Amino acid sequence: MSKVKPGKTVVVIGGFNAVHKGHAKLIGRAAEIAKLKNLKTVVFTFDENLELHKKSLSFLSEKRRKELLLGLGADEIYVQKFNKSFMSLSPEDFVNEILIKKLAAAAVVVGENFRFGKNASGDAKKLRSLCNEYGVECHISDLEKTNGGAVISSSLIKRLAEQGRVDEVYKYCGRLLTISGVVIHGREEGRQIGFPTVNFLLQENSIVPGRGVYCSQVTLDGKTYPAITNIGNAPTFDSSEELAETHIIGSDKDLYGKTIEVSLIKKLRATEKFDSKEKLINQLEKDKEISVLINKQKKFRKD
Repeated sequence: MSKVKPGKTVVVIGGFNAVHKGHAKLIGRAAEIAKLKNLKTVVFTFDENLELHKKSLSFLSEKRRKELLLGLGADEIYVQKFNKSFMSLSPEDFVNEILIKKLAAAAVVVGENFRFGKNASGDAKKLRSLCNEYGVECHISDLEKTNGGAVISSSLIKRLAEQGRVDEVYKYCGRLLTISGVVIHGREEGRQIGFPTVNFLLQENSIVPGRGVYCSQVTLDGKTYPAITNIGNAPTFDSSEELAETHIIGSDKDLYGKTIEVSLIKKLRATEKFDSKEKLINQLEKDKEISVLINKQKKFRKD
C-alpha cells in the first residue's frame, strides 16, 4: 500500500472472505463517503491466517479477492498479518496504531457485528467511542439479510455451497461460485461414451460444493461455453476417486496441464449409480439439454 497523508482515508474493516453482498454494502458506503469528502477508500482486511485461526476454509485466492474488492470501489487494500502481535493489540492500540498512525483514517466503516482488539474485547460501539476521541467519523452499517431474515455472512455462503445450493450463492454474492484446478488425465470413461470431460482435483483448504451434477459454464479464450460438471466420484464406473469432471459443450480443446475455472450455476441432481451405460448416456443427454437451456435463459455473471 502506498503512503497516505493523515486524515485522507475512509477505512472499511472486515474479513471479506466470501466477498458477498453484505461486504459490497460496506465498501459501497465507504466509497460514497470518500467521494463526498475527496478521500481514498482503503479496505483493511486480513491474510489467510485469520481463516486458519477460525478453522474455516477460503473461498477465493488472494489475487481474486483483491480484484473483487477493488471492483467494489476500494482504492487501496491493506492486508494485515493475523499474527500474535496483532492479536495482542488492545482496542485502544488498534485505533491509535492502525487506524490513525498507519492508515491515516478520517472516517471508518464497519458492520454492526464488528469485534476487534485482544480477545475480541471491543465492539462497534467501543470503536465509535474511541474514534470520537481522535475526531474520526465512525459509521456503523446494518447487516445485509436474506428475505428470510438470515444475516448474509461468509458462514452462510459456505453452508449453501456445501449443500449444493449454488444458485443461492449467486443470489447473495452477485457472482457464480467458481472452482478451479490444473487439468489432469482422468479415467477416460466419459470419452468412451461420447461425453469427454476435463478433470481436476478439488483444491485443498478451499470450499468444496456439495457432491452432485451441476449446470455450469467454462470460459476459454474469451468465449463462454455451457457445461455439465460432476463433483465427487463416478459410481457407475465403480470409482471412489473424488474430483471435478466437466463436459464442455461445444469445445474439444486439449486442456491437459492448464488451469481451468468452472462456474457452477445450478445443481441438477445427485450423483447416482446407473444400471447400464445406456441409462447414463440418456441422463447425460438430458443434463446437457438442461444446461444449454439454462445458460441461454439468463446471462450469469462469473464475477
